[in-house]
Amino acid sequence: MCSFFLTQHDQMPHLATKKAALGDVVLAKCLVNASQITQTSQLIVSGRKNGQPHKEKERLMTGMLHQLKNFTSALVLGGVVTVGSVFAVSGALAQDATQQQAPQFDPDKVVAKVGDSVITELDLMYAVEDLGQDIAQIPPQQRRQFVIQMLVDMKVMAQVARDEGMAESDVFARRKAYLEDRALRRAYLEEVVAESITDAEVQAEYDTIFKDFAGQEELRARHILVETEDEAKALVEELNGGADFVETAKAKSTGPSGAQGGDLGYFKEGDMVPEFYEAANALEVGAISRPVQSQFGWHVIKLEDRKASAPPALAQVEPQVRQRVLAQKFEEIVAENKEKNHCRNRRIGLH
Repeated sequence: MCSFFLTQHDQMPHLATKKAALGDVVLAKCLVNASQITQTSQLIVSGRKNGQPHKEKERLMTGMLHQLKNFTSALVLGGVVTVGSVFAVSGALAQDATQQQAPQFDPDKVVAKVGDSVITELDLMYAVEDLGQDIAQIPPQQRRQFVIQMLVDMKVMAQVARDEGMAESDVFARRKAYLEDRALRRAYLEEVVAESITDAEVQAEYDTIFKDFAGQEELRARHILVETEDEAKALVEELNGGADFVETAKAKSTGPSGAQGGDLGYFKEGDMVPEFYEAANALEVGAISRPVQSQFGWHVIKLEDRKASAPPALAQVEPQVRQRVLAQKFEEIVAENKEKNHCRNRRIGLH
């Protein structure tokens, strides 16, 4: 007779609907190598200076969130293999379940029982690894319980299959051998290859990636925002007559950046609405624009500086660079051992 229990910490209702909706996905994905998860960094522009939000900068920006596309895309397309994702994802899983508690991880802690079999925290980690990003479809507060219930169901059905003698079949033996090979490969990556990577190797790869980095030009500008064209024209005459731009912005700009003398900081093409960026980009450093209209009103712009953006610091992109080094080492090890074992590939036609 089959019985199981869940620890009090893990009991959560209302999972039947989510389980049914994701049933096909879980069954299809349980054999997917979730170690092929790539990480994408996001560049988040805060738009804050001296504790004050630059609200008009936020409005002018067409996108406040920009991914590090030219870097992370190259890593993804380069075939990066990510290992250790089980620890990162399962850590998030534990955090989802206990936002206010941070118990020390115990891999042998029993979270459920099915007959004489137990399900431990380590089993949960392995299950999360197999689920990969599909776990993100489950509400955070329900993820832990969903995975536990999935493992309970899996053990129940596995016992049914054993009772039917399926564990002794040739088909099962072949599947088991495949899964064993996959698990051994993953373990070797995590415990041997990844651990062998040195900081010097990561630094050298970073230097190679960004050796010829050509940064996108960034502009730094101040502006004064007013409601009418006539007001803007009067400001241009006043500024061309010698008025201080910073003090004038503080006194007359209707935007929140007026308190900072109209300073918008550095920005790139695409950060601002086109008409604003084009007007700023047409200026020489130190020059003041004619009145420029946007959806927010009329602007008088002063260009303060131009510079090429610097490459991201190593600390900012180290995980991706480390994964690239890992992929290279992995390929070298595979190639070396293929040659040593005289491996050959046969082309098999698929019909």
